[in-house]
Amino acid sequence: MEYLHLFNTKSEHDSLRNGNNYKEPWLAYVRDEALVTGNKPHDYSKDYLTFKALEDASFTIEINKSLTIVSFSYSIDNGKTWVNIASETPTPTVTAGNKILFKAVLDGASDFGYITSTGRYEAMGNPYSMLYGDNFRGKLNIRDKSNLLSYMFAYDINLVSAENLSLPATTFTDNCYEHMFEGCTSLIAAPKILPALSLQQNCYRSMFSGCTSLIKAPILPASTLVDSCYCYMFDGCTSLNYIKMLATNIIDSSATTRWVRNVSSTGTFVKHPNMVSLSSGNDGIPTGWTVQTESA
Repeated sequence: MEYLHLFNTKSEHDSLRNGNNYKEPWLAYVRDEALVTGNKPHDYSKDYLTFKALEDASFTIEINKSLTIVSFSYSIDNGKTWVNIASETPTPTVTAGNKILFKAVLDGASDFGYITSTGRYEAMGNPYSMLYGDNFRGKLNIRDKSNLLSYMFAYDINLVSAENLSLPATTFTDNCYEHMFEGCTSLIAAPKILPALSLQQNCYRSMFSGCTSLIKAPILPASTLVDSCYCYMFDGCTSLNYIKMLATNIIDSSATTRWVRNVSSTGTFVKHPNMVSLSSGNDGIPTGWTVQTESA
């Protein structure tokens, strides 16, 4: 394991830790002193949906009028106190370097609505806090509300990073994350991974289409691709130059329709060793990219 280290002596531990190639482990154990060091990476799935302002900014969340808002509030003191707010009402200005947290309980069967901002920011934490309020932690099955996440950040040109946004659900419905970041032209970093192994029709359709600054795709570990699940997913991501997609079975030809049209002309595509049917082009592996096989 890359992040688990065993050392026989303290000097061995210190020598590696002070070197240039050391990566902070989740856990390191030194035998001769029974010493434990290292930190487990932060689990963003346990955090409320959080925006970190990169410059002074206010945020407006326009919740779809077809949805019932049971509760909706924000916090600017890391969750110590919460302030109720109405849909389409701008928050107070969040100064650069500070954070604002959001939670809501929503009912209905429509797309989320839209988030807009007046300044550049990073999105982090778990957006399920905008569905389940305080009860979002540990939610892996969101079939009852999953379509509420579509279009959530669409066309917010001030969103710069969603690298630490967590989307942990393993069970959801059709159209779950479709268009979620579409048109976010300043988005450089996407969530690190989309962990669901069982996909649904249109679940990631156009999720990042038009994100012209996006460089690296989330890891896509699902083995079986279904109707339109990746359709137009990275269409128009002109800076995208890295994809790790580990599918081995495409059961419907629409699964990857135009999913990599107009991406970078060069890049790296990592595939599963058992994937042999993916063609080159807009519906498969981008033309001109280097293909690598994921090691076992």
